[in-house]
Amino acid sequence: MIKINLLDYRKIKRKEGIQKEILISLLILVLLLGGIGGFSYQQRSEIVRINGEIKKVEDKLNDIKKVVDAVKEFEEKKKRLEHIINVISGLRANQTNPASIMDDINMSLPNEIWLTSFSEDALMIKLQGFSFSDPGIAVFMKNLERLRYLSNIELQESKQASIQGEKVRNFVINCERKGKEIK
Repeated sequence: MIKINLLDYRKIKRKEGIQKEILISLLILVLLLGGIGGFSYQQRSEIVRINGEIKKVEDKLNDIKKVVDAVKEFEEKKKRLEHIINVISGLRANQTNPASIMDDINMSLPNEIWLTSFSEDALMIKLQGFSFSDPGIAVFMKNLERLRYLSNIELQESKQASIQGEKVRNFVINCERKGKEIK
């Protein structure tokens, strides 16, 4: 007897094949989406880590900038202090010791001259005194010219005076200071 199978097994097999292919496609799609999600999560984690490192480096950079600013401020203060020290040194170098000046002037006095007044300021020295003669005043002025810290020695005034019946010359001499220190 001949049996005829009226069921189309090819259609069933084809349906089963399509179902398997859809299942495999869905499985691949799920795995692919999972892989993409994992990769995305890993990249996000890497970005967060790198941003954290950047933040740390920026914090260190800010700390270094503060130190650099402090060093610059220190250097400016140092330059200012060095300038002040240089100015003070210059002032000291240009300063003369009044006792030394008086000693040098005393050593320059001829026997016939005596001083009655000595005054000084930053630029000028004024000497007042008496002499028995005009040549004595001239010798005194020549002696003053030898002092290294005096210049422009000028006789400002010379007039006759009388002390205890003796005729003397009252004089005023002005000198400019060169500003060199005397030791």
